[in-house]
Amino acid sequence: MCLGVPGRIVDTWQADDGALLAHADFDGEVRVIRLNYLPDLAPGDFTIVHAGYALTRLDADEAGRTLQLLRDVGLLEPSPMTDHMTDPLLDPLPDPLPDHQPAEPQAADPRPDHQPA
Repeated sequence: MCLGVPGRIVDTWQADDGALLAHADFDGEVRVIRLNYLPDLAPGDFTIVHAGYALTRLDADEAGRTLQLLRDVGLLEPSPMTDHMTDPLLDPLPDPLPDHQPAEPQAADPRPDHQPA
């Protein structure tokens, strides 16, 4: 089940393969998301994400009300980063994360007896 926790766009970039990506802060947890369906999202904008794709734009008031409701019903724990917030736009955006490129997956070693050092 998807809870629909609002995420705030921290930064955006275009990957080498042309994909539009962003870091989104979901009440203190930052994830990489795809902006294929909402390519004009910018830092500070709020969105609802499903399966890694930003699908819906929210205004700051709606995002704040939704986060508070999720806390009120016990689905989100109070967050030290956002407890004090009355308007999410007044809370400063975190610095952009330095590494926008996900690590390349390590290929399995084809040698069956090889033990990593």
